Amino acid sequence: MENELFGRPGRYAMRVDVPARGARLDLDGLGGDLCWYGLAWLWRLRILIGRLFGERLRLHRPDAVTVGSTVDWWTVASVDDTHLVLHTDQWFTGEAWLGYRIEDGVLTQVGALRPNGVIGRVYWWAVYPIHFVVFRVMARRQARRSR
Repeated sequence: MENELFGRPGRYAMRVDVPARGARLDLDGLGGDLCWYGLAWLWRLRILIGRLFGERLRLHRPDAVTVGSTVDWWTVASVDDTHLVLHTDQWFTGEAWLGYRIEDGVLTQVGALRPNGVIGRVYWWAVYPIHFVVFRVMARRQARRSR
């Protein structure tokens, strides 16, 4: 799963320098509020738009980030000391993955979407420029929290 996501074409990727231990601790504390994503108001808007299409995304912080646990609307697909991969099929636009890898003091953040029909493809292209900003903000916030 991890190699597939990090090597996948058509994905967003962002890298930032971080202390490895701090980054790992930060990833263990994800979920439960919109602050870890950055631009919380934009995520609130995304959640509201999703409700128009039947989504019911909920915030949740697990006791422990383990395979199968729920982090907000994501399910932990894979995790170890150096990586975390989250997956969701709760988006009306399709299946999404969000991955983090910590390697040599660098946190790599990757996101990918498998669009669901025409609506998924339209969404993907419509928000493509927004994701560059969102991913940059998310990565910078994670680097700041890691320190």
